[in-house]
Amino acid sequence: MLRPCHFCGHLLEETYRVCIECGRPNRTPKQVRTLGWVLVGIGAFLVVFMAGLSLVVGRIIARSGNHEATTRFTGDTSDAAIMFGIFGVIALFGLLGMAAGASQVHQGRVNRRMVTVVLVLGVAIFVGAQLSLLFL
Repeated sequence: MLRPCHFCGHLLEETYRVCIECGRPNRTPKQVRTLGWVLVGIGAFLVVFMAGLSLVVGRIIARSGNHEATTRFTGDTSDAAIMFGIFGVIALFGLLGMAAGASQVHQGRVNRRMVTVVLVLGVAIFVGAQLSLLFL
């Protein structure tokens, strides 16, 4: 059965271990599905972690008016909005990673468009973090 190379798109027999066009390893559908499950797990971890972090930070912000609290949020509403916005973008990155992984598990091949979206969002998060370090 012929299927495209994951890297260059050249049609190959499933039994080929290396693409005859680009020389890169040819992953079997089972390997792609396994990597998809890993991607689903990492994405789920990001979503759950960011939700938990949002709850903890939200509680700290809610208690900041109490003078007896041991932890306080000293920023204003725009600082809180930026912080929760960053949490949301990272959670979105996790959701997209889960969707890309689920697509891999379902189809047995990499969905290039979804992977591209996840990578672009990941780069945007990284660049945004670096810029915030420079300007804040």
